[in-house]
Amino acid sequence: MSSVPRWAVAAMSVLAAGVVFLGLYAVSLETRISTDILAMETRLGDRLAKLDQNLTVDLRVLSRELNVRDAEAENRLGGLVAGLRRAIGEASARSSATDAACLEQLSVQDQALRQDLEALSETTARLAADIQAVSDVTSDIQALSAVTSGGPASSPSVVWDANRVYSQAAPAVFYLETLDGTGTGWLVEPGLILTVEHVLAGSSKVTVRRRGGLPFTATVVAIDSLRDIALLRFDSRLTGTDRIAPLPLGDISVTEIAKPLIALGYSGVSVTERGGVGDAAANVGVLSQIANFGSSRGGKNLMMDAPIDPGDSGGPVLDALGRVVGMVRAAQEETDGGQRVVGTFFAVHVDEIRAALPALKDGQSR
Repeated sequence: MSSVPRWAVAAMSVLAAGVVFLGLYAVSLETRISTDILAMETRLGDRLAKLDQNLTVDLRVLSRELNVRDAEAENRLGGLVAGLRRAIGEASARSSATDAACLEQLSVQDQALRQDLEALSETTARLAADIQAVSDVTSDIQALSAVTSGGPASSPSVVWDANRVYSQAAPAVFYLETLDGTGTGWLVEPGLILTVEHVLAGSSKVTVRRRGGLPFTATVVAIDSLRDIALLRFDSRLTGTDRIAPLPLGDISVTEIAKPLIALGYSGVSVTERGGVGDAAANVGVLSQIANFGSSRGGKNLMMDAPIDPGDSGGPVLDALGRVVGMVRAAQEETDGGQRVVGTFFAVHVDEIRAALPALKDGQSR
């Protein structure tokens, strides 16, 4: 048997050692790889667990935020619905108020229209009376012309048409009511009513009633207790009386004794359900005399036989031309000696009315 060379034995030893080294290296490498894989799996597991935990927290936070926002959205929606309901309610209320206001305005307009129609009717009647008056004056002029030209012997005279005088004056005569009684007043200027002071009995407010219209309230401006005169004020536009013509003041003296007079007043008148009254009563007579009781007892007064009753006090006394020459004051029941008197009645003279007016209009009482 031949021997193996030493270099072969050495080479084989080296090779065997290399194989063993490679085997050991492979085992070591496998161990390291397994350890690295295990460590990597551990790190990935930790990361996944942390990620899962963070995701869970984030989901909870997001859920809470969604719940809060949902509650806010629900509250906003509830507020919107409530606001819409309020708006609808307010719109409905405004609509109802507007309807009520429209109805009230229509009622006021209807009332104003009725008053305008009444005023038109009164104006028409007054125009017809004026036409008749012109006709009467024309007849008087013709009679006077006949006399001055040597025609038939006749004397011209003013025609006494009591109905015409009454028709012209009646719209300006009012029924006055206080807590203590009633009386009469008449329109001396737009928004101003004259009456006698004793009708007021100390009242500062007076209920005024008239034919064909609603009642209204007048305020006492001033009184003249020495002359027994009082002045009342009211708003003629609001009461629908702005188209009523005030009664003009006239003149009267002793030269007109036995001349006809007509006194208007509201004696024995009933108030209607609507608060109005009928026409004032007309009392016709003549001027009997003019008396002067002195400045402290009423001054100048007309004495007349035109019959007056309680409730007529304060009413106008008119001449044949429809002018105010006095204001109904009182009836004489007996003389200073105690003798009974029948058919003598007194009225404040127009001169006393004319003298008292400026101070009364300025609010000066005495």
